[in-house]
Amino acid sequence: MSRPDSRFDGNCGMFAFAVADAAFDAGKSARFVIAHDAESMEHFRRGQFHLFHVAIEIDGVLCDARGRIPAEGEMLSFMAPPAPEAKVDRFEVDHEIRSIIRRKTRWTVSFEKYAEDAVQLLATIS
Repeated sequence: MSRPDSRFDGNCGMFAFAVADAAFDAGKSARFVIAHDAESMEHFRRGQFHLFHVAIEIDGVLCDARGRIPAEGEMLSFMAPPAPEAKVDRFEVDHEIRSIIRRKTRWTVSFEKYAEDAVQLLATIS
């Protein structure tokens, strides 16, 4: 995969968008898996939280730019130190959640730029 660093520094959501789109194109199911510190779903929807990481679950397999993540507890293992207050929730891939991810991440690369990487990742977890 050609851009390993950018997929974590604020662009994890864009990478997840690309993987979700590739999964849907391949007839697979996908859900966003978001590590955050929102106190409630209302706070989440209002954007009153910190977003730590966005991963994706494809047909029950949790992954991000590293590939398959063996356990939900390892989702933030790349962070030093990991965020102890992080909660992990799963969300349907829809416009509302995509909008929240766009607002809450410091993305610099559009999800379209990750299309090839997303297809490659999908091939490794299938």
